[in-house]
Amino acid sequence: MTESEQFVTGVCLVLFGFILGMLLFLLIRHWLFPEQACVPRKKRLSYTWDVRRTLGALQQLQVMIGREAALGDPSLADLVQLLRSMQRELGHSASLEGVIQTLVAQDIERQLACRKQKLTRPREAVAAGRQEATIR
Repeated sequence: MTESEQFVTGVCLVLFGFILGMLLFLLIRHWLFPEQACVPRKKRLSYTWDVRRTLGALQQLQVMIGREAALGDPSLADLVQLLRSMQRELGHSASLEGVIQTLVAQDIERQLACRKQKLTRPREAVAAGRQEATIR
């Protein structure tokens, strides 16, 4: 065996040992701390991480509450009431992504209904105009 073959063999053994060591470490960690190894860590929600985005979100929620409530100086309790009504309608454990998708679908349905009404109104007006012309 030449020196280059011995060097390549040594590097392969070192890499194999490193991989085996990492595997052994992960197995022991999983065995000692099973709940920590499987559960991804969740960061707690905080309003202080980005104040500008928090301000924007609160302003949007203020608009969402409505003009009448905004004149009455809405509180965080009003926001909680709004969110609770959404929970009753969409489900207590609904994910934010699911809520967003549901609301987008509702918005698209409303837009389609408005467009259909706009398309049928001109036809009705033309038909009414033709009827008046034939009556005269």
